[in-house]
Amino acid sequence: MNAISDFFWINDLVGSFLGFALNTLLIITVVCSKKKRRLDPYARMIIVMSLNDLLFCAFELGIQHLLCVAEYKMFVNAHGFEQHIPTWLLPYTFLIHDFLLMNCLSLLPAIYCYRYELMSSPGRAEEWRSILSKVGIALFSSLICAVFGMLAVRKMLTRDKNMYMETLPSAWIFGDNQTFFLYAVDLMDWEGLSWIFTTSIISAISLSLTTYYAWKSYSAANMKLSFISARTKSLQKQFTKSILAQTIAIILLENVPAGVLFTGTYFGFNSNFYGTLIMWPLSWVSAAGAGITFYFMKDYRNWLLQALHLRQKTVVRWNTTSKVSLDVITRPGANSTLSGST
Repeated sequence: MNAISDFFWINDLVGSFLGFALNTLLIITVVCSKKKRRLDPYARMIIVMSLNDLLFCAFELGIQHLLCVAEYKMFVNAHGFEQHIPTWLLPYTFLIHDFLLMNCLSLLPAIYCYRYELMSSPGRAEEWRSILSKVGIALFSSLICAVFGMLAVRKMLTRDKNMYMETLPSAWIFGDNQTFFLYAVDLMDWEGLSWIFTTSIISAISLSLTTYYAWKSYSAANMKLSFISARTKSLQKQFTKSILAQTIAIILLENVPAGVLFTGTYFGFNSNFYGTLIMWPLSWVSAAGAGITFYFMKDYRNWLLQALHLRQKTVVRWNTTSKVSLDVITRPGANSTLSGST
Protein backbone atom coordinates (compact mmCIF):
# COMPACT_ATOMS: atom_id res chain seq x y z
CA MET A 1 0.00 0.00 0.00
CA ASN A 2 0.99 3.67 -0.16
CA ALA A 3 0.45 6.72 2.01
CA ILE A 4 -2.66 7.86 0.13
CA SER A 5 -4.48 4.53 0.32
CA ASP A 6 -3.38 4.19 3.97
CA PHE A 7 -4.95 7.58 4.70
CA PHE A 8 -8.30 6.60 3.19
CA TRP A 9 -8.20 3.23 4.95
CA ILE A 10 -7.68 4.97 8.32
CA ASN A 11 -10.41 7.48 7.42
CA ASP A 12 -12.83 4.61 6.79
CA LEU A 13 -11.93 2.92 10.08
CA VAL A 14 -12.26 6.10 12.15
CA GLY A 15 -15.53 7.18 10.52
CA SER A 16 -17.08 3.73 10.85
CA PHE A 17 -15.97 3.31 14.46
CA LEU A 18 -17.32 6.74 15.41
CA GLY A 19 -20.60 5.96 13.64
CA PHE A 20 -20.87 2.64 15.49
CA ALA A 21 -20.14 4.26 18.87
CA LEU A 22 -22.51 7.23 18.42
CA ASN A 23 -25.39 5.11 17.14
CA THR A 24 -24.93 2.65 19.99
CA LEU A 25 -25.15 5.57 22.43
CA LEU A 26 -28.19 6.94 20.60
CA ILE A 27 -30.11 3.66 20.75
CA ILE A 28 -29.29 3.24 24.45
CA THR A 29 -30.37 6.83 25.10
CA VAL A 30 -33.67 6.50 23.23
CA VAL A 31 -34.58 3.22 24.96
CA CYS A 32 -33.49 4.21 28.48
CA SER A 33 -34.91 7.74 28.44
CA LYS A 34 -38.45 6.78 27.41
CA LYS A 35 -41.11 7.96 29.84
CA LYS A 36 -43.64 5.25 28.97
CA ARG A 37 -43.45 1.49 28.60
CA ARG A 38 -43.81 1.80 24.83
CA LEU A 39 -41.55 3.78 22.53
CA ASP A 40 -43.29 6.90 21.26
CA PRO A 41 -43.56 7.34 17.45
CA TYR A 42 -40.64 9.77 17.24
CA ALA A 43 -38.42 7.35 19.15
CA ARG A 44 -39.41 4.57 16.75
CA MET A 45 -38.33 6.62 13.75
CA ILE A 46 -34.98 7.39 15.35
CA ILE A 47 -34.44 3.75 16.32
CA VAL A 48 -35.11 2.56 12.75
CA MET A 49 -32.53 4.90 11.21
CA SER A 50 -29.99 4.46 13.98
CA LEU A 51 -30.19 0.66 14.04
CA ASN A 52 -29.43 0.45 10.33
CA ASP A 53 -26.53 2.90 10.73
CA LEU A 54 -25.14 0.82 13.58
CA LEU A 55 -25.31 -2.39 11.52
CA PHE A 56 -23.78 -0.68 8.50
CA CYS A 57 -20.84 0.64 10.54
CA ALA A 58 -20.30 -2.72 12.23
CA PHE A 59 -20.21 -4.49 8.87
CA GLU A 60 -17.96 -1.85 7.33
CA LEU A 61 -15.52 -2.27 10.21
CA GLY A 62 -15.46 -5.95 9.33
CA ILE A 63 -14.97 -5.67 5.56
CA GLN A 64 -13.10 -2.32 5.24
CA HIS A 65 -13.75 -1.59 1.56
CA LEU A 66 -11.78 0.88 -0.55
CA LEU A 67 -12.88 1.43 -4.16
CA CYS A 68 -11.16 2.31 -7.42
CA VAL A 69 -12.44 2.41 -11.00
CA ALA A 70 -10.93 1.66 -14.40
CA GLU A 71 -12.09 0.31 -17.76
CA TYR A 72 -15.81 0.27 -16.88
CA LYS A 73 -15.13 -1.70 -13.71
CA MET A 74 -15.46 -0.85 -10.02
CA PHE A 75 -12.76 -2.68 -8.08
CA VAL A 76 -13.29 -3.59 -4.43
CA ASN A 77 -10.13 -3.63 -2.30
CA ALA A 78 -11.05 -5.31 0.99
CA HIS A 79 -8.87 -5.09 4.10
CA GLY A 80 -11.15 -7.05 6.44
CA PHE A 81 -12.42 -10.55 7.02
CA GLU A 82 -13.30 -11.14 3.35
CA GLN A 83 -9.62 -11.89 2.78
CA HIS A 84 -10.05 -15.02 4.90
CA ILE A 85 -13.35 -16.50 3.70
CA PRO A 86 -14.12 -18.79 0.74
CA THR A 87 -14.55 -17.05 -2.61
CA TRP A 88 -18.12 -18.32 -3.01
CA LEU A 89 -19.18 -16.23 0.00
CA LEU A 90 -17.94 -12.92 -1.44
CA PRO A 91 -21.11 -12.15 -3.47
CA TYR A 92 -23.15 -12.50 -0.29
CA THR A 93 -20.93 -10.20 1.77
CA PHE A 94 -21.30 -7.62 -1.02
CA LEU A 95 -25.07 -8.16 -0.93
CA ILE A 96 -25.20 -7.43 2.81
CA HIS A 97 -22.98 -4.38 2.47
CA ASP A 98 -24.96 -2.95 -0.45
CA PHE A 99 -28.26 -3.71 1.30
CA LEU A 100 -27.29 -1.82 4.47
CA LEU A 101 -25.87 1.05 2.43
CA MET A 102 -29.02 1.43 0.32
CA ASN A 103 -31.15 1.39 3.47
CA CYS A 104 -29.60 4.71 4.51
CA LEU A 105 -31.42 6.29 1.57
CA SER A 106 -34.47 4.05 1.05
CA LEU A 107 -35.54 4.39 4.70
CA LEU A 108 -35.92 8.16 4.34
CA PRO A 109 -39.27 8.08 2.46
CA ALA A 110 -40.53 5.44 4.91
CA ILE A 111 -39.72 7.73 7.84
CA TYR A 112 -41.21 10.82 6.17
CA CYS A 113 -44.36 8.89 5.19
CA TYR A 114 -44.79 7.63 8.76
CA ARG A 115 -44.21 11.14 10.09
CA TYR A 116 -46.95 12.46 7.80
CA GLU A 117 -49.31 9.71 8.98
CA LEU A 118 -48.48 10.59 12.59
CA MET A 119 -49.66 14.14 11.93
CA SER A 120 -52.70 13.32 9.81
CA SER A 121 -53.89 10.09 11.53
CA PRO A 122 -52.24 9.85 14.98
CA GLY A 123 -54.33 6.89 16.11
CA ARG A 124 -53.29 4.70 13.19
CA ALA A 125 -49.64 5.77 13.49
CA GLU A 126 -49.52 4.61 17.11
CA GLU A 127 -49.70 1.00 15.91
CA TRP A 128 -46.36 -0.69 15.25
CA ARG A 129 -47.81 -2.16 12.06
CA SER A 130 -47.83 1.28 10.49
CA ILE A 131 -44.10 1.96 10.68
CA LEU A 132 -43.11 -1.69 10.13
CA SER A 133 -45.04 -1.90 6.85
CA LYS A 134 -43.31 1.20 5.50
CA VAL A 135 -39.90 0.00 6.66
CA GLY A 136 -40.60 -3.38 5.03
CA ILE A 137 -41.18 -1.72 1.64
CA ALA A 138 -37.96 0.26 2.02
CA LEU A 139 -35.97 -2.86 2.91
CA PHE A 140 -37.40 -4.73 -0.07
CA SER A 141 -36.37 -1.97 -2.47
CA SER A 142 -32.84 -2.03 -1.02
CA LEU A 143 -32.75 -5.81 -1.39
CA ILE A 144 -33.56 -5.54 -5.11
CA CYS A 145 -30.46 -3.37 -5.63
CA ALA A 146 -28.32 -5.63 -3.48
CA VAL A 147 -29.37 -8.77 -5.39
CA PHE A 148 -28.24 -7.26 -8.70
CA GLY A 149 -24.94 -6.31 -7.04
CA MET A 150 -24.53 -9.87 -5.79
CA LEU A 151 -25.21 -11.26 -9.28
CA ALA A 152 -22.62 -8.88 -10.77
CA VAL A 153 -19.93 -9.98 -8.32
CA ARG A 154 -20.78 -13.65 -8.79
CA LYS A 155 -20.49 -13.26 -12.58
CA MET A 156 -17.08 -11.59 -12.24
CA LEU A 157 -15.78 -14.35 -9.96
CA THR A 158 -16.39 -16.95 -12.66
CA ARG A 159 -13.49 -15.43 -14.60
CA ASP A 160 -9.75 -15.54 -14.07
CA LYS A 161 -8.73 -12.91 -11.50
CA ASN A 162 -5.54 -12.18 -13.46
CA MET A 163 -7.66 -10.71 -16.24
CA TYR A 164 -8.81 -8.02 -13.81
CA MET A 165 -5.35 -7.57 -12.32
CA GLU A 166 -4.22 -6.29 -15.73
CA THR A 167 -6.62 -3.34 -15.51
CA LEU A 168 -6.41 -2.74 -11.75
CA PRO A 169 -4.88 0.76 -11.18
CA SER A 170 -1.18 0.46 -10.34
CA ALA A 171 -1.47 2.27 -6.99
CA TRP A 172 -3.37 -0.73 -5.61
CA ILE A 173 -0.62 -3.22 -6.45
CA PHE A 174 2.38 -3.30 -4.14
CA GLY A 175 5.40 -5.42 -3.28
CA ASP A 176 5.67 -8.71 -5.15
CA ASN A 177 2.44 -8.25 -7.13
CA GLN A 178 0.43 -8.23 -3.88
CA THR A 179 -2.95 -6.53 -3.61
CA PHE A 180 -6.07 -6.26 -1.45
CA PHE A 181 -8.24 -6.50 -4.57
CA LEU A 182 -10.84 -9.27 -4.21
CA TYR A 183 -13.63 -8.69 -6.71
CA ALA A 184 -15.20 -6.14 -9.02
CA VAL A 185 -18.49 -5.02 -10.52
CA ASP A 186 -17.99 -5.19 -14.29
CA LEU A 187 -20.24 -2.95 -16.38
CA MET A 188 -19.46 -5.04 -19.44
CA ASP A 189 -21.84 -7.59 -17.89
CA TRP A 190 -25.60 -7.05 -17.91
CA GLU A 191 -25.62 -7.77 -14.17
CA GLY A 192 -23.26 -4.86 -13.49
CA LEU A 193 -25.28 -2.46 -15.64
CA SER A 194 -28.50 -3.65 -14.00
CA TRP A 195 -27.01 -2.96 -10.57
CA ILE A 196 -26.12 0.64 -11.47
CA PHE A 197 -29.42 1.38 -13.21
CA THR A 198 -31.55 -0.25 -10.49
CA THR A 199 -29.67 1.58 -7.74
CA SER A 200 -30.00 4.89 -9.60
CA ILE A 201 -33.73 4.45 -10.24
CA ILE A 202 -34.57 3.42 -6.66
CA SER A 203 -32.43 6.28 -5.32
CA ALA A 204 -34.32 8.77 -7.52
CA ILE A 205 -37.68 7.35 -6.42
CA SER A 206 -36.61 7.50 -2.76
CA LEU A 207 -35.57 11.14 -3.03
CA SER A 208 -38.79 12.06 -4.87
CA LEU A 209 -40.97 10.37 -2.24
CA THR A 210 -38.93 11.96 0.54
CA THR A 211 -39.54 15.40 -0.96
CA TYR A 212 -43.25 14.68 -1.44
CA TYR A 213 -43.88 13.49 2.12
CA ALA A 214 -41.69 16.24 3.58
CA TRP A 215 -44.01 18.78 1.95
CA LYS A 216 -47.13 16.91 3.05
CA SER A 217 -45.81 16.76 6.63
CA TYR A 218 -45.04 20.47 6.59
CA SER A 219 -48.56 21.28 5.39
CA ALA A 220 -50.16 18.98 7.97
CA ALA A 221 -48.07 20.49 10.77
CA ASN A 222 -49.15 24.03 9.88
CA MET A 223 -52.82 23.03 9.76
CA LYS A 224 -52.78 21.39 13.22
CA LEU A 225 -50.31 23.67 14.94
CA SER A 226 -52.94 25.28 17.17
CA PHE A 227 -54.44 21.96 18.31
CA ILE A 228 -51.37 20.35 19.87
CA SER A 229 -49.65 20.82 23.21
CA ALA A 230 -46.55 22.94 23.66
CA ARG A 231 -44.42 19.87 24.43
CA THR A 232 -45.58 18.01 21.31
CA LYS A 233 -45.04 21.14 19.25
CA SER A 234 -41.49 21.43 20.57
CA LEU A 235 -40.82 17.74 19.88
CA GLN A 236 -42.13 18.09 16.34
CA LYS A 237 -39.87 21.06 15.66
CA GLN A 238 -36.82 19.30 17.08
CA PHE A 239 -37.46 16.15 15.06
CA THR A 240 -38.17 18.15 11.90
CA LYS A 241 -34.83 19.94 12.16
CA SER A 242 -33.08 16.66 12.90
CA ILE A 243 -34.55 14.64 10.02
CA LEU A 244 -34.06 17.49 7.53
CA ALA A 245 -30.42 17.84 8.54
CA GLN A 246 -29.95 14.07 8.29
CA THR A 247 -31.53 14.06 4.83
CA ILE A 248 -29.13 16.75 3.64
CA ALA A 249 -26.20 14.84 5.16
CA ILE A 250 -27.22 11.59 3.42
CA ILE A 251 -27.59 13.36 0.07
CA LEU A 252 -24.24 15.13 0.36
CA LEU A 253 -22.21 12.32 1.97
CA GLU A 254 -23.76 9.31 0.24
CA ASN A 255 -26.06 10.02 -2.69
CA VAL A 256 -23.97 12.62 -4.52
CA PRO A 257 -20.65 10.71 -4.18
CA ALA A 258 -22.32 7.46 -5.29
CA GLY A 259 -23.79 9.24 -8.31
CA VAL A 260 -20.39 10.64 -9.29
CA LEU A 261 -18.79 7.20 -8.79
CA PHE A 262 -21.41 5.49 -10.97
CA THR A 263 -20.99 8.14 -13.66
CA GLY A 264 -17.22 7.71 -13.72
CA THR A 265 -17.51 3.93 -13.86
CA TYR A 266 -20.16 4.04 -16.60
CA PHE A 267 -18.02 6.28 -18.81
CA GLY A 268 -14.86 4.25 -18.22
CA PHE A 269 -12.77 6.69 -16.16
CA ASN A 270 -9.27 5.43 -15.37
CA SER A 271 -7.73 6.74 -12.16
CA ASN A 272 -5.75 5.42 -9.22
CA PHE A 273 -7.84 7.16 -6.57
CA TYR A 274 -11.01 8.35 -8.31
CA GLY A 275 -13.29 5.94 -6.44
CA THR A 276 -11.69 6.44 -3.04
CA LEU A 277 -11.51 10.23 -3.36
CA ILE A 278 -15.19 10.38 -4.29
CA MET A 279 -16.48 7.93 -1.68
CA TRP A 280 -14.48 8.89 1.43
CA PRO A 281 -17.36 11.01 2.89
CA LEU A 282 -19.51 7.87 2.98
CA SER A 283 -17.50 6.63 5.97
CA TRP A 284 -18.93 9.50 8.02
CA VAL A 285 -22.61 9.46 7.04
CA SER A 286 -23.69 7.29 9.99
CA ALA A 287 -21.68 9.28 12.53
CA ALA A 288 -23.15 12.49 11.11
CA GLY A 289 -26.71 11.13 11.44
CA ALA A 290 -26.30 10.23 15.12
CA GLY A 291 -24.49 13.48 15.89
CA ILE A 292 -27.24 15.51 14.23
CA THR A 293 -29.91 13.71 16.26
CA PHE A 294 -28.12 14.42 19.54
CA TYR A 295 -27.65 18.05 18.51
CA PHE A 296 -31.29 18.76 17.68
CA MET A 297 -33.13 16.40 20.06
CA LYS A 298 -32.66 18.22 23.36
CA ASP A 299 -34.15 15.56 25.65
CA TYR A 300 -31.83 12.85 24.33
CA ARG A 301 -28.80 15.11 24.52
CA ASN A 302 -29.57 16.14 28.10
CA TRP A 303 -30.21 12.56 29.20
CA LEU A 304 -26.90 11.37 27.78
CA LEU A 305 -24.91 14.23 29.30
CA GLN A 306 -26.50 13.58 32.69
CA ALA A 307 -25.83 9.84 32.40
CA LEU A 308 -22.17 10.61 31.68
CA HIS A 309 -22.09 13.09 34.61
CA LEU A 310 -21.29 15.95 32.23
CA ARG A 311 -24.36 18.00 33.13
CA GLN A 312 -26.17 18.63 36.42
CA LYS A 313 -29.59 17.17 37.04
CA THR A 314 -32.21 18.85 39.23
CA VAL A 315 -34.63 16.67 41.18
CA VAL A 316 -37.52 18.32 43.03
CA ARG A 317 -38.65 16.66 46.29
CA TRP A 318 -41.58 17.77 48.49
CA ASN A 319 -41.54 17.22 52.27
CA THR A 320 -44.13 17.54 55.03
CA THR A 321 -43.01 21.05 56.08
CA SER A 322 -44.07 22.54 52.76
CA LYS A 323 -40.48 23.12 51.77
CA VAL A 324 -38.99 22.23 48.46
CA SER A 325 -35.51 20.73 48.36
CA LEU A 326 -33.75 21.12 45.05
CA ASP A 327 -31.08 18.46 44.89
CA VAL A 328 -28.72 19.49 42.15
CA ILE A 329 -26.69 16.51 41.10
CA THR A 330 -23.43 17.69 39.63
CA ARG A 331 -19.98 16.47 38.87
CA PRO A 332 -17.79 15.65 41.90
CA GLY A 333 -16.58 18.76 43.68
CA ALA A 334 -19.56 20.94 42.81
CA ASN A 335 -22.21 22.22 45.25
CA SER A 336 -24.77 19.52 45.92
CA THR A 337 -27.92 21.08 47.48
CA LEU A 338 -29.96 24.26 47.24
CA SER A 339 -33.01 24.79 49.46
CA GLY A 340 -35.96 27.16 49.24
CA SER A 341 -39.42 27.49 50.74
CA THR A 342 -42.83 28.06 49.26
